[in-house]
Amino acid sequence: MRLKLDRPGTEEDRAKLKTAFRRLLKAAGGDESAASITRCGHQRLNKYGLATEQDTYSPIDILLDLERDVGEPVVLAVYADLLGYQLVPKKSVAADAQALGQHLGDIAESVGELMADLGATFAKGVQNLTEKQLDDLDREAERVRNEVGEFEADVETERATRRPGGSA
Repeated sequence: MRLKLDRPGTEEDRAKLKTAFRRLLKAAGGDESAASITRCGHQRLNKYGLATEQDTYSPIDILLDLERDVGEPVVLAVYADLLGYQLVPKKSVAADAQALGQHLGDIAESVGELMADLGATFAKGVQNLTEKQLDDLDREAERVRNEVGEFEADVETERATRRPGGSA
């Protein structure tokens, strides 16, 4: 007899994956169009996105086919986010010092704007931020995180080109 443990993922997590799969099918032109580039039929693809089909999810090779076709990691981005990761695309060309410098400038600018907005808010004597102010700050912080992610990806690409036999 096997002991059945609680699943670490939530119903909400699984609903997000189903929603992302439906968006992927739509981006691929619908389930019939998507079936033309995968190994399964449109009815099966449709089931993978249905909330009522709680135990039916797309195999990973089908996700690969569809996401390559639409040119965007629709489901993978949601999956990464659920695990606490952020996807950053690889660069096809090695970064140069000028590009890295530009990223540092962009990071500094984004951080400066975030700090200026915070300073201006608190200079007005505000002690409790409104939901809108928190949302605005969160968007600015996300922009900073994205800039840092792009910088890190470029640094890693540059490092890979310097390894023996390395390529970007």
